[in-house]
Amino acid sequence: MTRGQHGRAVEKVSHEFEARLSRLRRDETVRAIVLLNWNASTQSGRKNRAEAVRAVREALAPAVNEIGSILARTGGRKLAEAADALGSLSVETTPAGIDALVSSNFVKAVLEDQAISLLR
Repeated sequence: MTRGQHGRAVEKVSHEFEARLSRLRRDETVRAIVLLNWNASTQSGRKNRAEAVRAVREALAPAVNEIGSILARTGGRKLAEAADALGSLSVETTPAGIDALVSSNFVKAVLEDQAISLLR
């Protein structure tokens, strides 16, 4: 795994997000979406959607707990209590929090949570 200018795992954080993080003060926070490592089952159908979501959340509970611990140590917080059906979790944290998150084996990638606006 290669590291960026500030030691972040390049494969888990985009170059653009890395650049924005490097311009933040240590105490500034940023919103991010953490994509968690997990094995998605392709066997659940439309009939069992609620059951599939529940199974994903249960499978990812250890990862979510670990993310919560990392964020507590680095001045961040989870913005949801559980992962969503796609295995992601919204967080708010400092650049040090992002560094700690990308070091976790539970984390596949960290994306900047950006506002979406309509093109006019």
